[in-house]
Amino acid sequence: MSNTVILRLLEPMIISILSNMFRSEILHENHPLISFLEQRLSRIWALSGGLRCPELEGKLVELRRSSPDKLKELVEQLVKEYYGKIQPTRTIKKRREVVEAVV
Repeated sequence: MSNTVILRLLEPMIISILSNMFRSEILHENHPLISFLEQRLSRIWALSGGLRCPELEGKLVELRRSSPDKLKELVEQLVKEYYGKIQPTRTIKKRREVVEAVV
């Protein structure tokens, strides 16, 4: 029952906070998530060497045109994989910062 109260009263605030947290993270091309996606997608399509960037762009453009749902599913899977690897460390650090700020 308490969870219902929390959800009912705080859901818009929680969604806003999560949206702001993750939006600010992806504002630059050198973010670790972007690098992770580049590495994983290059590995999936066996791209390497100096032509990797144009080949990767071609693959992404083609997949976005021909199968946008498959591309979204692939990217979602990779993003979940990335955050699954870093989340425990990140959650502990963030929780500690919030607790220290409140106390």
